[in-house]
Amino acid sequence: MMTLTARQMQEHADIWGYGLEQHDVTGSNLRLGDGDGRVSTLFAGVAPLMANVATLTLTARQARELKARLIALFGEYQAPETGGESYSVAVLLVTGDVA
Repeated sequence: MMTLTARQMQEHADIWGYGLEQHDVTGSNLRLGDGDGRVSTLFAGVAPLMANVATLTLTARQARELKARLIALFGEYQAPETGGESYSVAVLLVTGDVA
């Protein structure tokens, strides 16, 4: 998945790097970006690309429900439309915080 993500980023811009971003509430965060700003313009913008690492606070019941809904959602999109492109999807749901 990292190789596929890196390829998408290289197609968008030649040079990428990490920088510290100051935030009043969360403090400094290490962010990935190119010369024009954060990578969010690529993965959170209108392009059908997405990269997200986050922590959710869920009860065990909510985590099971989320898992079931994700499995059902993937099932909805199994049959590709004519002329569709292949997209790789990875979801990891485990107990613990992203450090």
